[in-house]
Amino acid sequence: VIVIMGILIVIGLTSFMSSQKKSRDLKRKNDVRQIGLALEAYYNDKNHYPASSVDGKIMGCFPTDTAECAWGGVFQDQNNTVYMVTLPGDALGDMRYMYIAAIDGSSYQLYARLENTLDGDIPKNAQQQARVFSDVACSSTVSTVYCNYGVSSSNKAVDSGRTITYE
Repeated sequence: VIVIMGILIVIGLTSFMSSQKKSRDLKRKNDVRQIGLALEAYYNDKNHYPASSVDGKIMGCFPTDTAECAWGGVFQDQNNTVYMVTLPGDALGDMRYMYIAAIDGSSYQLYARLENTLDGDIPKNAQQQARVFSDVACSSTVSTVYCNYGVSSSNKAVDSGRTITYE
């Protein structure tokens, strides 16, 4: 009886952990889409996307429209136009979203790291390995974790200019 209970507990915990990963990934996908909509609204108002910082943050916030926007903070321009009340950050503290804008503000790419590498939104190669952008790190810690999911402006592909590998 104890062995059977142990097996059931292990199965239950594994299923629960998998559900948590999928839930966080769904939040990441929704966050990235919502940020994309806010960036489109910004573009409609200013005819360019905000610049990006070296560490992947949006550079289009109050007070100067060149100030760094904080993940978890308000996305608001110098005219007090609020594009997002809260610019979402990743659910895990050691992960981050990466925003990369064209120098001329004509396009953007926004990346995240999905925990479930079997997710259908992550392209796979013939060996069923998940695509990653090996030049875009989604970790904020010492160990490098590459982004594997992204969205972009309609005039630029999410993988345009990126180095793609599979893991």
